[in-house]
Amino acid sequence: MPSRDVPTRILLIRHGSVGGDGVLHGHVDVPLTPQGRAEAEALARGLAGEPLAAVYCSDLCRARETAEILARRHDGLSVTADPALRELHMGLWDGRPVRELLAEDGERLRKWWAALETFRIPGGESLSDLSARAVPAFDRIVARHPGETVAVVAHGGTNRVILFRYLGIPLSRFHVLAQDPACLNRIAVYPDGNAVVEAVNARP
Repeated sequence: MPSRDVPTRILLIRHGSVGGDGVLHGHVDVPLTPQGRAEAEALARGLAGEPLAAVYCSDLCRARETAEILARRHDGLSVTADPALRELHMGLWDGRPVRELLAEDGERLRKWWAALETFRIPGGESLSDLSARAVPAFDRIVARHPGETVAVVAHGGTNRVILFRYLGIPLSRFHVLAQDPACLNRIAVYPDGNAVVEAVNARP
């Protein structure tokens, strides 16, 4: 039984690069680019010495590919995919370039930008909706692995709402925190629920 002073250490990772700069990918299932796979390989090399007990990921291809590359460096680890860790659902805007949306649906896009926390994209989610599904999924992972080190590979939006919960940052300030492709965030979650964010948007 782990000590009450021993935290669960979460390596919260964003997937590697995908194609289509300026596109709102959301739930569109796009694969990693060659650059994205190279980023994931570099991340995996840097984390090869971590004592990982498990690897979790969003079920979208870009997160799953990144997680599988990471898991290969840790003998015997399989990847557990969880749809609750998906990126923000962009609804009617999924897969659309921002440039096109500005021309065709600019007023609504600007309303979304001004009220990210509460504005629900047509057919999709608000940031509050994303937080309501992703944070409990994260908590379930922590609860399964007391005192262990676990990797969670998700998305820029998903990672932000999880980090904001511990950093005390409101969802309305969504873009104040960068999440680069294949970046690493470290969170130590203690048995009493307190947590320390040890690194944000870092490299191994």
